[in-house]
Amino acid sequence: MELAEAPALPAAADDICSRLTHRALEIAIAISTGLSSGAIAEHMFISVNTVRFHTGNVLRKLGARNRSEAAAIISRWRLLSPHDSSIGQCALASEESDLEGAPVDGTPDIVP
Repeated sequence: MELAEAPALPAAADDICSRLTHRALEIAIAISTGLSSGAIAEHMFISVNTVRFHTGNVLRKLGARNRSEAAAIISRWRLLSPHDSSIGQCALASEESDLEGAPVDGTPDIVP
């Protein structure tokens, strides 16, 4: 019996953050803990159909064939980069990239 090859882990933690929306990342982490779609929906106060929609996006964006592969990718990401593997860190990284080139004083640039 041959073991299946481990799903590829994206090159960097930033890659996971850039591939998934905040909500999709929350659902991906919940999937990696083994929660069912129903349990995730109940915990997040959303419908099961919404969980299924986000799960499909997570699978596609991570290149996973099923929930187990997605769980393995997310679990390894969290294990290999514990300092970057929180939803808060992803949100912070996203905000920082949104602010690149923004004026230091916070006022918008007005181009004549």
